[in-house]
Amino acid sequence: MSIYDAIKDAVNIAQKADNIELYRILLDVQKQSSDLLEENNSLKKQIDKLIDDSHIDKTLIFKHNCYYKEDDKNFEKPFCTNCWDNNRKLIRMHIYDSSIGAIVQCNTCKVDFYYNKTRE
Repeated sequence: MSIYDAIKDAVNIAQKADNIELYRILLDVQKQSSDLLEENNSLKKQIDKLIDDSHIDKTLIFKHNCYYKEDDKNFEKPFCTNCWDNNRKLIRMHIYDSSIGAIVQCNTCKVDFYYNKTRE
C-alpha cells in the first residue's frame, strides 16, 4: 500500500467518524504528499538530464572554436560552444561562405566567427 493510498483510507475513516478537524488535517497531508511526489518526479527528470548531459560532455571534442561529436572524424558538423557551455543545449552551427572565407554561425544565440579549419 502506498502512502497516498494510506492517507486516502485515513481520510475516508475520518470522514465517516465525522471528525472534521482530523479530516481537514488529513486532506492537508494528502495535498502535501501529492506535492512531494510531483517534486520527486521533477527531480528525477532533472537527474536523468544531468546524467545524459554528462555523457554528451564526455563525447564532445573541442576544435576550431566549436564542439564536435567524437564520431565526426572530419570535423564537418560543428556545434555551438556558447549554447552547450551556458545552456546545455547541443545546437548545430551552420557554415556559410563569405568574401573573407567560411563563417560559422549559431542560429540560436547568433554567435558567429571566421571558420578556418586549417588553423588549430
